[in-house]
Parts: sequence; C-alpha cells; structure tokens
Amino acid sequence: GDAEGFYALLLILSRRSTTRQLFRLALAKLLGLLMGCVQLLPHWDAATNSVRNDASLDFLQWPSVHPAQVVQLVAPYFFNGGFFEGIQYELKTYNGAMPLLLLALLFVRRKDLGRLRPLAAGAVVLGAFSLVMALGKYGYLHRLQTLLPLVGMLRTPCRYILLFHLAMSVLTAVAFADISALVRRSERLAWRKLWPLALVPLASAVPLLFLLLARAGFQPALVRFFAMNATSMKLAAAGPALFLAAAAVLVMTSRGIRYWLVGIILFTTVDLGVYGLSYIWSFPPRDLETFLKSRPVP
Repeated sequence: GDAEGFYALLLILSRRSTTRQLFRLALAKLLGLLMGCVQLLPHWDAATNSVRNDASLDFLQWPSVHPAQVVQLVAPYFFNGGFFEGIQYELKTYNGAMPLLLLALLFVRRKDLGRLRPLAAGAVVLGAFSLVMALGKYGYLHRLQTLLPLVGMLRTPCRYILLFHLAMSVLTAVAFADISALVRRSERLAWRKLWPLALVPLASAVPLLFLLLARAGFQPALVRFFAMNATSMKLAAAGPALFLAAAAVLVMTSRGIRYWLVGIILFTTVDLGVYGLSYIWSFPPRDLETFLKSRPVP
C-alpha cells in the first residue's frame, strides 16, 4: 500500500494523472478497506493482547539487514551461512548482476530518458528509502516507525528489502526499455560513455581482494572480518566472474548488436535462477518415508 501510494504521488508530481484516475484509486482503496473491516475488530483484539503491545525495541527491530550484508549486491556467494542472523532468505540483498549494471547504464543515460525519467527518479528514492529501512537497528530511520500507532508494533524490518527489490526491478525495466529503443534505432553508445560499467565488476572484486590479503597474512580488522565470514575462494570469485560476464553482454548490446538483447534476458534468468535454487538445494532431496523418520514424534 505504501509503494502504491508513493506511485500515485509520483504521478501527481509528474502531472501524468487526472482527477478522475485518482478518484478511482481512492474509491478502490476504500472498497478494499470496507471488505477488510470484517477482520478489523478481531485483529485489534489480538494486537492489544499480543506481546508486541509492550515489546522492546530489540524485539521490534529483529532481524535487521546488517550493513555488511549490502555487500551481497556485488558478492552474492561470498558470505557463509553463519554470517546471517535470523531468517537467512529474508536478508538477501542480491538481485542479479545485470540489474546493477543496467543501473550504471541508466546513470549514463539519465538525461535522455524522456517520459521515463520521473519513474526512474521515483524508483531511486523508493530504493534508497527501503534499503535504509531494511537496515532496522543499524539504519536508525526504522526507529521512527516504532513510535507510530499500530504500524509501530510490526517487526522484521528486513522485509523492507522487498520494496528495494521492487525499485530495482522498475529501474531495470526502464534501463532495458531505453537500451532496446537505442538498438531499434541502430544507435551506438560511445566507448567513453561506458566507463561506469567498469566500476561494478571492480566493486565486486573488493571482497575477493580482502580474502586474498587475509590468506597472505595481511589482516587488519576489516580484512579479518570478511575473511572470517567468507565461504570459499571459488565462491568468492564467482561474484567478479558474474559481473564481468554481465558487463560484456551489456557492452555488446550498447554497441548496437541487436541479438544481445536476448542475452540480457537469458543471463538474468540463469543468474537469478541458480542463485535462488542454491538456497533451496542446501539439503539433498529425500523421499517422504526417509523424511518422516528423521522428524521427532509429537
């Protein structure tokens, strides 16, 4: 609902909505609220008798995304499982190598987005805000929410990461639409304009560099922190390899080679598919009988 309201506000500010459209939206939200009223009193009763009614700040801000976990954006396979405190799959900030590179390309093309520029600007604001909120006790902004009535009882600030992924999806779509239009017009981006794309693979190599320094015996506090929470050298190297490959695909597309647009889609599908399944495949599959024998009898 918050994201939807922010989008409506964005349409108003960019003067791309009419009074009739806003009235329809308000009417739809009112009807939805009325349909949900059947649950209002039971929910209020449960909330007033819940431990959350007098919960501590630590309780309300658990689990929070640790600032170091933001490094996952460029190092998806670097951290081991012991680094994640709480619900592991809700602390994942990685959303693909290609979206981050498309964001860099969007920065290059920011003045040429035309009617998509307000949408891109709004997505940047939403992404930055939601990422800070997902930090919870580390970001301080989430503390303001705990002071509000009703919503102040909601915990698990890490779930704001969903809105961050939503914002990144919007920015990725805008960037893909822009580069697709360039390819259709047979235009090419000059090599000198593509330098921001190199920054992303370089950033992805920093955690691996820390790990190499630790292996070489150079261990200041920051290097030691990364080395203690790393998985393995091979998995740490997967990040830079992914971003280099994604950058190569995007550069070829930016240079006007039409069929590389398909490469962007396929690369993203495989990248996120493998990343998501790697968590599910943590335990080998078992037949039902073996699984039931491994569970305690109630």
